[in-house]
Amino acid sequence: MSWILLGVAGAAGAVARLLVGGWARGRSGPRPFPWGTFAVNVTGAFLLGLVTGLGTGRGLLSAEVKLVLGTGFLGAYTTFSTWQLDLYQALRRGDATTALLNLALSAGLGLLAAWTGLAVGWGR
Repeated sequence: MSWILLGVAGAAGAVARLLVGGWARGRSGPRPFPWGTFAVNVTGAFLLGLVTGLGTGRGLLSAEVKLVLGTGFLGAYTTFSTWQLDLYQALRRGDATTALLNLALSAGLGLLAAWTGLAVGWGR
């Protein structure tokens, strides 16, 4: 496995995160919901499900390609730590509604996105 390829994929994932997150934040409304983090995590969950389904379910991706895409690109693209910080900051400023909405939507839609990606990847 080429560590350089893994690093390049990680760099591309970080840049994609910046672009998608910025795009989503630019379309946010007046409420301080962290749309950028939400968008990258939900789309990342779908894409990881898809990669897993294509690789494991259909056998269309090698273990190396799954590692480069899943760990390299999507590992840098998605962000659990920023999601946790967003939740903390909403609670700290007394905005429990935003925190709970972020928690419920991110977990619920993230799970649905991962399941959908798996289903598409497996061909079901």
